[in-house]
Order: sequence, then structure tokens, then C-alpha cells
Amino acid sequence: MKRRDFLIRSTLLGASLALSDGLLDRAAFALAAPTARKLALLIGINQYPDQPLKGCLTDLELQRELLIYRGGFQPQDIVVLSDRAATADEIAIAYQTHVIEQAKPGDIVLLHFSGYGRCNLLSQAEWLTLANNRLEEGRITEAQLLTWLKATPTEQMTTVMDTSFYYPAQRPGILRYRSRPAQGNQPTTAEPLPGLVLTGCDRNQVAVELDGNDWSAGQFTYALTQRLWQMMPPLSQTILLQQVSQDLSRSLDSLQQPQVLGQAANGTGAGRSGGASLGAYRGLAGVGCAGVIQQSLPETGIATLWLGGLAPMIVEQVQSGSIFQTVTQPAQFLQVLDRNGLMAKVRFSGNDVQANGLHTNGLHTNGLHTNSLNTNAAPSVPERQSALPPVSVPELFSPGTLIREAIRLLPRNPNLLIALDPQLTKIEKVDAISALSNLAQVSALATGEGNADYLLAKAVDRSQQQIALLPQSGSSSTPMTQLIPPANYALFSTAKLPLTSTMGQPGEAVKVAVKRLVPMMKILLAQKMLNLMENAIATRLSLEATLESVAPQPQLLLRQVSGDGMKQGNKGNFPSPDQEVPKIAVGSRLRFFLTNQSVATLYWLLMTWDGRQNSYLILPMEACAEINSGMGQPLMSSPANPEWIVRAPTGLAESLLLCSTQPFHQTQAIVTADADNFLHTIVQPLEVVQAILQDLQAASPVTIELATSETVALDVRTWAGFRFQYQVV
Repeated sequence: MKRRDFLIRSTLLGASLALSDGLLDRAAFALAAPTARKLALLIGINQYPDQPLKGCLTDLELQRELLIYRGGFQPQDIVVLSDRAATADEIAIAYQTHVIEQAKPGDIVLLHFSGYGRCNLLSQAEWLTLANNRLEEGRITEAQLLTWLKATPTEQMTTVMDTSFYYPAQRPGILRYRSRPAQGNQPTTAEPLPGLVLTGCDRNQVAVELDGNDWSAGQFTYALTQRLWQMMPPLSQTILLQQVSQDLSRSLDSLQQPQVLGQAANGTGAGRSGGASLGAYRGLAGVGCAGVIQQSLPETGIATLWLGGLAPMIVEQVQSGSIFQTVTQPAQFLQVLDRNGLMAKVRFSGNDVQANGLHTNGLHTNGLHTNSLNTNAAPSVPERQSALPPVSVPELFSPGTLIREAIRLLPRNPNLLIALDPQLTKIEKVDAISALSNLAQVSALATGEGNADYLLAKAVDRSQQQIALLPQSGSSSTPMTQLIPPANYALFSTAKLPLTSTMGQPGEAVKVAVKRLVPMMKILLAQKMLNLMENAIATRLSLEATLESVAPQPQLLLRQVSGDGMKQGNKGNFPSPDQEVPKIAVGSRLRFFLTNQSVATLYWLLMTWDGRQNSYLILPMEACAEINSGMGQPLMSSPANPEWIVRAPTGLAESLLLCSTQPFHQTQAIVTADADNFLHTIVQPLEVVQAILQDLQAASPVTIELATSETVALDVRTWAGFRFQYQVV
């Protein structure tokens, strides 16, 4: 299935889940009854004897931190079994003593497993694969799991499985799959598991792992827990799973689609009545967050942050000098000293970062600066605070204090990371690395080195290959290798799905292919940079943006609300009425509409890519780009036209809407101004995106001293970025 087909099908996810909003408390770890005890058993295995995984133990951390700091679980009520300790016997004992013997009716139970799965050759029975101390494979069968869950005294059960049972004959790409080849003859059961069951993929799909530069996790577990850190009440379970599915589709195309199973999902079990909504999350306080203070040393002003609420690509940007702030008021600032994986070491900086002498280049204990980042600065920013007395470090540094972004550092010239397909020959790899190393802002990665953006691989026309392999008539002595058409090179997703328009001519050399792909790599790099500017949750600006179909039928297609806008009773970012990625026919007329609920006047631009990666920019003249506080207007493609016609090619189209407290002067300077037409075809999108980045830096004057020659420092109070996706058909 191609990516576009998957995205179309994923629009039906809400209906296929068949869930009521009342199930959300169980999906979101069932935080309904404040007096109910909450028990969790978390199981994760990296250390398999033959093919180890990397992200399963991180999954347990992701769940544990979320359960404690957002879910109201007590640390002593969470049991973790990992690696060699996670044997079949130990898991059985733990579930019996920790869950079955302690849980009472109405209590809440969470069971999580991350590791390999396997299925039976004939019956398709499934089991979870363990790694016993004797270096042989252990297992928990489907029947055993059913027995345990049935014996649990409470009906409030959630089982999360970041594993898969389907093992494809071909494993393309460079991803690590959490599945084993089918084997054995294990009986299966058609009875659904009790409670609610969340799985990382469908039965005929694979669960894969996510790699950062210095950390790994399950794609599904990370997307699920990150969305729960960011959630705003009220929000339905259907929308939660839609958002998780969308997150997975961005990096995995059609490879992995989360599922909701179990008796609570199909209505055969009890407990379908509604409970508390997301508002029952302990410490949520009505706002999404990036993470939490995990540990603190008040006497030194040093703390450790857990950053599980950030998108993976934003985690990678957290570095020395990045600034977070507490969600509690008055907001206090924390500046990052260093980061290791999902944890960052920070120093308390009060409500005035610069006055405490903190820089991106290091920690300065002496000296004051006149340009202070405090809540009274930047009068054009809507979120203001009056001067407040200092708050003591011990009060602020208690573990469990929620934090969010304040200053995001972004690279001025990031690299596009291109992995080399393991199936390339040694000579091809050497030539590819040589060619890629000569390109600015492009890096070649060997398999397993890090989180690649794309894959360079050979592509073969399968139909021509099959024709060449047909039996030859007569007594031809032509070698079979000469009958097979030579492969060409192309760029692929990490799941090895080809990118449109990157296929070359058969027989080209890899160095020639790299040279041919340079313009496309610049486009992909521009997209990567622009995606780093998305901040719908982090921004403090209050905005609502919608994408509407005007003709042939008026319809609201997509709606997005910024972080602070969500506090005003809106339900957050979601598709409307029930679609995740809308299908829009060629020839339709669309309209974006933006409402400014902030105090400041805002300016906007819109950048779009079509299915063939062609770039377009809607950049109005300054007077037309201005939206005053409390006002709303359509985003005009010309002074007289609030609409535009959807044109070919078909495929997935993406738009990023950016709003800023200052005009986009640098961008205007490199785009030919046209008072009658605001829609521009962009030939050099990388230059445009770099200009946009400079404009956003100019809108954050109090952060100028935090910027370096390699980074910009963006104040989340001064810009908002929304990403829209739709399928052109």
C-alpha cells in the first residue's frame, strides 16, 4: 500500500475504532476515580540473545514517567521487569502478586509489553517473546494472557502492546522490526482480551523502533505517551488515536497503524460508561506540557528534566542554551546545560534568564545583561505578567513540576541525513559517501548510525525484471545477468517507499545519481527546517486556523487551535468532521481562515508542497498579512481572492502556516513582490525557509543574545506554526 492510500484509509480510523468518548479515561490510563488504586506492570526486553532491540527499556521509562506525573500512579504501585528479569515465571509471579492479589473492583490496572512478538504458522496464534536467563526463548501465549486478565478483580484494565506478530518475507528499509518469524503449533483463541487493548499495529503490520542520535524507543509508545503529555481537556479517545496514527504515518507511511482492541473496545465487556475526562489528569492544569522536573538539587539550583512531551525531532534540537519554563505561575525559567537522550540537565534561572548570566556558550555566574528575558519584556507579546517577588528554588524544584518550552534553539544550517541501503554493494557505498560528503548540509549515515531522514537505494522496475526472467526461446547464449535491466537509484523513506520524481535512468552511476538528486535534497532539507518551526502546543499565542472546502461543497476540513487558545474552551487540534487527512478533488476550491485571539497584531505566511514536492508560498503584502487582535480573515492568495483552486498533481500535499508578531521582511526581500498576486512558485525553497527563520529570530528580540552563529533562538511567545495535510485526488 502506498503512503497516499494509507493516509486516505486512515481517515476512517475514527469510525473503525468504534469507541465512545467515555472510554478515554481507560485509554488515557483510566484516571476516573480519584480514590481508586492504580497498579501497573511494565515489561520490556532489549537483550535478546540473537537480535537485540534498542528501545524497549525507554518505552518503560516513557510509561512510568507519564503514569507518575500525569496519571496519578504512586511509584510503589508500578512494577518494572526488564531484560533477563522478564522471564515467563517472573512475569507470572509479578502479575499474580502485584495485580491479581492487590486489585479490587474499581481499581485501575495497566499492563505494558515492549519486545518481540511471534505467531504460529498454521493457527496464527500469537505470543509475546521473552529472553530467559538460559538464553533460550520464553513466551507468554495469547491464552495465558487471557487467563491472567480474566482473573483480575477489576474491569478497569488497559493492556498496551508495542510489539507485532507479522513477520514479512522481505524486510525493506533500515528499520528494526519487533517481530519474529512464525513457528510452532500453538492453539489460538477467538475470545477478545478483557478491558481495553492498545496495540502498535494491525495484525498484518509490523511495529518498529524510533532512533534518535543517542536514544531509541518504540514508535508507538513514544507517539502515544507524547500525545498524552500534550493533551488538553476535553479530548476523545478517538481523536487521541487519530493523532497517534498521524504521527506514525509521517515517518512510517503505511507500515504501522495503531489499533484498539479488547472487550471494552467492541462493547462485549462491562465498564463502557463514561468516567472522568482528561481533566482528571493529576497536574494537567489545563495546559499541555513538554515534560516534568524529574529530580532536583535545590541547594545548587540544578535539576533534571524529562522531555517525553516533545516531538522526537524537537528533542534532537534541545541543547545547551535551550530554555524551558514552569507551567505553574509565576513562570520560572530553566536553562539547559546538557542533554542525554530524553533527559536534560538544567539550571534554575528565576524569572529573568539574562540577569542570571546564562548563555548558550556556557554558564556565567557573574555579570548582568540589559536585555532580559522576563515576563515583563516584549510588550508586543500577548502573555504578560506583573513583577512578582522571587520564588525560592526549593518551591520551584520539587519533582513533578510540569514544564514547557520557552526558547527553542534551531540550527541555521541543519543537515539532511541520508542513510545508505544495506543492499548496496561496498563499491556503491564508497562512491555514495564520497559524493554526499561533497554536498553542503547533507550527511551520509551507515546503517544503524542514527535517525536518518531518507534512504538512498537502488530501484528496479519489477515488471521489466519479470519479463527479462521469462524463459528465452531458441538457443540464445546471452547471460541472464544481461537480460535483467540495470537498477537505478532513488530516494526512499526509511521504510523504503519511493519518493515521487526521484527515480533516475537505468544504469546510471551512483555519483551521477547523487548529483541529479541535489535539487530534491535541497527541497527535502527546506521541508525539514520548516517542520522544526511547527509549535502548535508550545506557542503562547492564541490562534484558531481552519482549512475549508468552498466548492463543490462547503465543508470544514481541518481545524487547529494553538496551545493558549485551547485554554479558552476549544478542543485542540483535530480533523472535522471525522477525517484525519481529507481527500480533496482536483478542481476544488479551498480557503484557509485565521482568527487571532491574542493581544498582539500578527502577520502570516503559508508555504505548501504538492505531491511532487513542488514548492509554493503565499506571502501577502504587509498590509494584507496583518491580523489585528480579536479579528479573523481568510488567507488571501490575492487582494481580491480568498480562495484558490486545487490543481494536479495528485498525492499528499502539506502546508505550514506561520504567524509572527513581526512582519516577514527578510522573506519579502527575496521574493518578487506582486501587489496583485500573493501566490509564488518557489524554485529555491531552502533560501526562502532560511529567510523565514531570520524573520522569526527578528520577532524574538529578547533572545538575540542567546543566538549563535550556528543557531537561532526563538521565543514561543512570538510565533506559531501549524501543519496541515490533505490528499489531492
